[in-house]
Amino acid sequence: MPRRSSKAVGRGFALAVQLSAPFIAFGILFNLGLGVLSRLMPQLQVFFLAMPAAILIGMVVLAAVIGVMMTVFVSGLGDFLRELVGR
Repeated sequence: MPRRSSKAVGRGFALAVQLSAPFIAFGILFNLGLGVLSRLMPQLQVFFLAMPAAILIGMVVLAAVIGVMMTVFVSGLGDFLRELVGR
């Protein structure tokens, strides 16, 4: 029984990483761009200006992928629960 539940938890973690992948990619690219901009214009308070932009773009990304995310989540949750119960 512990092996089945640990396998189910592993699948649940994999599902969480799949769902968060667009936001992780956006965050990495956005922060790399901010770092370059900060080096190019040190007199500009880049992070003060970038936080509202990051929130806005994050919400736009969420609005763009919410349909696909929910489809993946529901199918993954069904698989996760089936594996946890053992059917």
